[in-house]
Amino acid sequence: MDGQLHKDYPHDAEVFVGKDRSYNVVGDIELDDPDGSKPETQDHYCLCRCSGSKNKPFCDGSHWYIEFEDEKN
Repeated sequence: MDGQLHKDYPHDAEVFVGKDRSYNVVGDIELDDPDGSKPETQDHYCLCRCSGSKNKPFCDGSHWYIEFEDEKN
């Protein structure tokens, strides 16, 4: 945020879905990716669900540009 990396994010372990956005992972949940991708921090990261990210499995904000919508969430 504003050019700074925030690695400390004390929060209970949770995965939640933002409306028409990414999967938000907080609370030190380890990512088990067969391709070996690792988030910058285990405390919090966002995973793509629009399939438009150029940094998969992580969200890069592409959902805004492709106008991703999910009728259920």
